[in-house]
Amino acid sequence: MRKCPNCGQPTVRTKDWACPWCGYPLLSRSYGEIRKTYEELKPKAVRSERPPVMERTGVSPVPNPEPKVKPEAKPVTEPIAITVEEMHSAFKADNAAVDARFASKIITITGVVCGLAINDVGNNATLILKSAQKIGPEKLLCVFDMKYIPEFRRLAMGQTVTVQGKYDSYTVNVLMVDCVLVG
Repeated sequence: MRKCPNCGQPTVRTKDWACPWCGYPLLSRSYGEIRKTYEELKPKAVRSERPPVMERTGVSPVPNPEPKVKPEAKPVTEPIAITVEEMHSAFKADNAAVDARFASKIITITGVVCGLAINDVGNNATLILKSAQKIGPEKLLCVFDMKYIPEFRRLAMGQTVTVQGKYDSYTVNVLMVDCVLVG
């Protein structure tokens, strides 16, 4: 008899194509079939189960002498909100100071979509933002995980978006990683 891939019990499938033990979908016709649904069998199984019998030993449990220590909460820092043109203006003024200020910080940045690049090898996608004022060639590169590609399909060139991510570096363009669309 075939076993359920979920619970490992030898099983047949119910009328609604489920394992009678755990309810896992069994979509193959190679399982035998019974003429009841999982919901019809479930109440019987629940009633037939008995709670475990507790054995009394006469010894009371020993309380834990060590008090439980709650882990300290990490301080939550608000992301730095900035636009593409403000970011590039700050870097033009003092590159080293701004680089140190943003290093590994979470940044929420607003800009205009001007491109999208998908890297199948690196398993990531890059959203390219530019200034809303369309001055200068400066752009900002926001690297996303591939799971966000469906959200990218809704974006249009020239659309203003807000992205949140971690500042990585500045060379010719600002690079942000671990990004998500927030607006």
